[in-house]
Amino acid sequence: SGPSTGDLAAADKEYAAGNYFQAQNLYEEYLRQKPDGKARLHAWDRLLDISVAHNDRRRAASLMESMLLEFSDDSRVYNSLLRRLAVTYQDLRDWDRAQDAWQKLLTQSDPNTANQWEIHWRIGKIYQYQGQYAQARDSLANCAAAAPDTELKARCLYDLAQTQTLLKEREKARTSLNQLLALSIDDQELRAQAAFLLADIYEFEGDLKKTRELLTSILQTYPNPLAVKRRLEALGR
Repeated sequence: SGPSTGDLAAADKEYAAGNYFQAQNLYEEYLRQKPDGKARLHAWDRLLDISVAHNDRRRAASLMESMLLEFSDDSRVYNSLLRRLAVTYQDLRDWDRAQDAWQKLLTQSDPNTANQWEIHWRIGKIYQYQGQYAQARDSLANCAAAAPDTELKARCLYDLAQTQTLLKEREKARTSLNQLLALSIDDQELRAQAAFLLADIYEFEGDLKKTRELLTSILQTYPNPLAVKRRLEALGR
C-alpha cells in the first residue's frame, strides 16, 4: 500500500462521497498497516461514525471497546469514549455492560466535577429498571448530594422518593419530597408530580387534610388535571 497519508486521503474521499463500504475497508486497512500511525484516532472515529450512520449500535459498542484498550493512556479520549459506550449500552438495554461502563467512569472522574450527579443518576435508573431498588436508592441519594444546581437536585430527589416509595420507606420518601418542594425550581411539572406523590403518602397515613391541600395546590400544574380532580372527589372535598 502507498504512503499512509495517501491511504487515509483515499478513505476520507470515499467517506465524504458517502461510499461507506469502501471507506470502511480503507480505514480498517490503515489501522492494520499502521500500528503507530498518527491518525489512528481519526480512522477509528470514522469507523464509529459509519456504524452510527448504519444504526449498528452493537458494532459501535465493539469498536469503542477496542478503542478503549488503545487509548487507555489518554484520559480525555478514554473518558469521553467510556461515557459514549455507557450510553450506547443503555440504548441497547444491555444493563450490565452499561452499569459496568458508568461505574468505571465514576472511578475515573474527579468527584468534584459537575457531571458526577449524572453518572449516579444513570446508575440509579439502571438499578430501577432492573428492580434493584435498594441499590437504586443509594445511587439516587448520591445523585441528590452531588447535584450542582437546584433543578438537577430536584430531579434526583424525585427519582429517589419514587424508589423509597417502592421500598415502602414512606417516611424517607416524605422527607425527600418535602426537601424537593422546599427548593425554588422552574420546573412546575416536576413540582406537581412531587406533590402528587407526597399526597399519596399522606393519604396512606390517613392525613386527609394534608392530602387535599397538596392536591388542590396542583390543580393547575399537574400534567393530568383530571386525575387530580378525581382524587379530590374520591376524598370528598
